[in-house]
Amino acid sequence: MTPTPRELFVGFLVLSLKSIGGALPWARRELVDRRRWMTNTEFVDLLSLGQIFPGGNILNVGVLFGGRVRGAPGAAGAALGFIAVPALVIGGIGALYWGFGSDLTPLRGATLGMAVVAAALLIATAVRLALPVVRRRPAHALPIALGALAAVGLVGLPMPLVLAVLAPISVSLALRDS
Repeated sequence: MTPTPRELFVGFLVLSLKSIGGALPWARRELVDRRRWMTNTEFVDLLSLGQIFPGGNILNVGVLFGGRVRGAPGAAGAALGFIAVPALVIGGIGALYWGFGSDLTPLRGATLGMAVVAAALLIATAVRLALPVVRRRPAHALPIALGALAAVGLVGLPMPLVLAVLAPISVSLALRDS
């Protein structure tokens, strides 16, 4: 079933409400498992494309998917749904910060706890996302993924530099294998 722009708005609004601590784990679950708007492979493809563009990855996935299925109204519906709640929350936090100043020490412990949960969700989702990619291109997917992980995670190279180097290599290897 192809979602309408209104359904895209509501779907991405719900996703935004669920995605405290990071949207990626919830986005895959909501868009692939629950709503069945796309397959896991389609999600991975859109996420890969969305990561290349500036801005939030899942926001980019929403714009790309909404645009693909319903044109500009679908892209707008997904984008507005996804950013409505965070804009209100950040506005509220900004008002608290403005009212109380920078002495929000109790929030530091809460955010540390949420960061641990978000990291675990991200690791679990990364494993689920990596499986279809590795299955589709076993010849080069794993070395490219490990190279990116090492370059960014261990060496600390900037993501745009790693993308600029590894993306063309990955694309050329994929074209060669197909």
